[in-house]
Amino acid sequence: MISRFAIAAIFGALTLPAHADSHQMMPSVTIDGVRIDGAMVTIPNITAAEDGFVVIHTMLDGAPVVPASIGHAAVMMGENTDVTVEVNFPFAEGESYMAMLHVDSNDNGMYEFAAGMTDVDTPVMQDGGIVAQVFTASSENMDAMAAADDLTPIVVTEGIMIDGDTAMVPSVTAAADGYLVIHAMSDGAPVVPASIGHVMVPQGVHTDLPVTINYPFVSGESYMAMLHVETNGNDTYDFAAGMTDVDTPVMQDGGIVASVFTVD
Repeated sequence: MISRFAIAAIFGALTLPAHADSHQMMPSVTIDGVRIDGAMVTIPNITAAEDGFVVIHTMLDGAPVVPASIGHAAVMMGENTDVTVEVNFPFAEGESYMAMLHVDSNDNGMYEFAAGMTDVDTPVMQDGGIVAQVFTASSENMDAMAAADDLTPIVVTEGIMIDGDTAMVPSVTAAADGYLVIHAMSDGAPVVPASIGHVMVPQGVHTDLPVTINYPFVSGESYMAMLHVETNGNDTYDFAAGMTDVDTPVMQDGGIVASVFTVD
């Protein structure tokens, strides 16, 4: 077990960021609304100034156990929403954990910060402290994930509004993070795996969801709004020719979750 003195030597003061230059992207970890399901934790929002990782550390006597970690997930430069991290064992109710932002310092896409390698993929520092937040596994955040399991995915296009190349979809319910994807239609079937536009859809219920396609909608033509799930955790829609095993269509009761609409 690493000592508090070693922790201080690696990280410096264990303080969270307070202020940053308003012209720069301020790295942050937001755990308000964190959801836990067994060995999975979903962190609502992470802002990264550069590509890196969010890393889960256990806690001991109010400090993170480092450099050891129990799980991590890649984050991209910018805002990352609903980032899911799988850890080595189920979260224990009443125990506290730290979600810490690390940078991919050698740009190889692999998290390597560990005992004997504390000079790579180091913690992100802001205003003299690490960028991290502590969360506690509780019945409240465990129940929040369980409630999400009750969501029935659906796409509602009745009453859809079209303006040029943008469709305002009245209602979309996603049981997991994913995408609402617009497919052209041919002979009554969607043209797949090709698509003409998409928008990210976080888990939950969404109303008046705008989707922009590659060209203006054509009067009299039909289109399909199809729900896909984010399967590889990179927050980019990758389902396409040659890559139909990722970001696949959501299935419900043996069929896809989609709705066809015709432009007036």
